[in-house]
Amino acid sequence: MSLKYKTVSIYLYIFFLIMFIHFQMGWWLYYFFKEQNKYYQLLQNYDTLILKILNKENLNLEEIHYVFYDPTEKKYKINETIYDIREKEKKKKLFMLFSEIFFSLLLFILISFLILKFYHKKNQLLMDKIIFLNSFTHELKTPITLIKLNLQTLRRKVQKKYLSLIETSISELNLLNDKMNQILFDKDIILPKIKKYIPIDLDVLINKILMELEYNIKKKQCKVLIKKENIENPVKLKIPYWWLFLILKELITNAIKYSDNEIKITISKKNLRFKKYLKISLVNQKKNQNFQDFEIMGTGLGLYFVKEMLNKCDGKIELKDLEANLEIYVLIQYI
Repeated sequence: MSLKYKTVSIYLYIFFLIMFIHFQMGWWLYYFFKEQNKYYQLLQNYDTLILKILNKENLNLEEIHYVFYDPTEKKYKINETIYDIREKEKKKKLFMLFSEIFFSLLLFILISFLILKFYHKKNQLLMDKIIFLNSFTHELKTPITLIKLNLQTLRRKVQKKYLSLIETSISELNLLNDKMNQILFDKDIILPKIKKYIPIDLDVLINKILMELEYNIKKKQCKVLIKKENIENPVKLKIPYWWLFLILKELITNAIKYSDNEIKITISKKNLRFKKYLKISLVNQKKNQNFQDFEIMGTGLGLYFVKEMLNKCDGKIELKDLEANLEIYVLIQYI
């Protein structure tokens, strides 16, 4: 269902909630006035009865149907069934009152839940767009940097009559690069907290990433080896599919860039502090300043968002020294 139809559905829920509240108010007003009339009628009958007794007038027992004369005891009594009737009426009204309260509360909670669910999905969609925008912008920085470097090289060799064109192009690239940086390093973005578990097919996800990075792998002439250790597929992970895709793509891209000619991706299970985690590790990456910075403060666009996304999923990213190589792995909760 699209966001537009979800919005219409929420408005309809709110409309029916308002109509129900008005109906409830009308019903309770009717009930109140009805009981009020009964009360005043009872007071009037009471006053009439008192006056007849004080004036020593004859009482018509037919008007007081619940009073009868007991010839054996030679005195008037109240029919005992009237007490049962009154008690049942009392319980009935009390049950009706609590039923109305419970139903209204239940309906209010249901509508509130639907509104919160809609708000969460809308907020999640917004955050996914922001992450996509930043990830896409990050990917554009590499070709922009390369084009700028080529133009700077040409500037030293080109004829003077073409020099102004190159200078203009470099200036425009600098402006474009500044705009990119404004998007990339916007640290005020607040990602939503992830609470639910989502089934994800890891084989499909990793194959899709490797297909998109096929050119980089061939250019580096490296091999990517994937090993799974008793992992069912799909697996329910506490992370959205799109987030996990961006995280693994960022780490594999850096692995291709900084590693030797072989990358090992291992997927296994790990128990930590009474919680179950899926461990995805990348081994055979050389130590480099990029990952050292990430270990200390999480700088850089891609690495910054990797850390932020994992924090919102109660996940972890850790680095481990393996002599000349470096292992980088992420931990994601699963059920």
